[in-house]
Amino acid sequence: MNRQIKNRYTNEIIVKSKKYSSTKIAVEKNKQNLEGADLNRANLKETNLSKAYLMWADLSEVNLRGAYLSEANLMWADLSEVNLRGAYLSEANLMWADLSEVNLRGAYLSEANLRRANLSEANLREANLSEANLIWANLSEANLSEANLREAYLRGANLRRANLNGADLWKTNLNEVDLREANYSISIMNQIDWDELSDELTLELMRHDAEICGSKAMTNWVKGGKCPFSTGNIQRLFYFNEKKELWKPGKPRLHNMELWKALCKEKGIKIR
Repeated sequence: MNRQIKNRYTNEIIVKSKKYSSTKIAVEKNKQNLEGADLNRANLKETNLSKAYLMWADLSEVNLRGAYLSEANLMWADLSEVNLRGAYLSEANLMWADLSEVNLRGAYLSEANLRRANLSEANLREANLSEANLIWANLSEANLSEANLREAYLRGANLRRANLNGADLWKTNLNEVDLREANYSISIMNQIDWDELSDELTLELMRHDAEICGSKAMTNWVKGGKCPFSTGNIQRLFYFNEKKELWKPGKPRLHNMELWKALCKEKGIKIR
């Protein structure tokens, strides 16, 4: 059977060969030469596309369930209405890609580049997005429940009306993120990375930490002693850059919602 794959913009034939028995095999054999390829509605289930070059490609309505796309270049690709459930996309380049309404449930996107990608209304339930670049990505109304977002970069991302119920945000950067109408608990303030803060809030969080380790232990650390959290027996309440020179024993002034609002205001996080 003669299989042809054309460039979606020029109509030029990219792949033409009688030896390929299916589109899936043709794609696998020519995966590094698929820039701008028109693959609309193709069945590429469980296809090995690691390191594939699919920049500008039309992958809309394609079945990629379980596909292996590690280190693939999908920059500017159209992936709308694609089934990527359980797909392996570790270190893939998805910058500016259209993934709106895509099923990415359980997908592996660790260290993927999703900068400015459109993931609005995408199903990312239980997906692994650890250390992924989601800077300025559109995740409005996305389902991120139980997703792994550990150490992900979400600066400036749109998470308006997104579902973050049960998501793991350990040491995630949420600076300038839009969380308005999103489903989350303010307990995430104990997970995310606050990085540099004003002196006032730095001292405030140090005092909250001191309620866990004890004011004496904190004072000893400031004077050159061991970090009270270094043994692993107790954990810090907050992740931020501490400043020893600011330490003064005392009770925290802000708690719960007051503290959350103050931290969000300083980091430009929109919550209302």
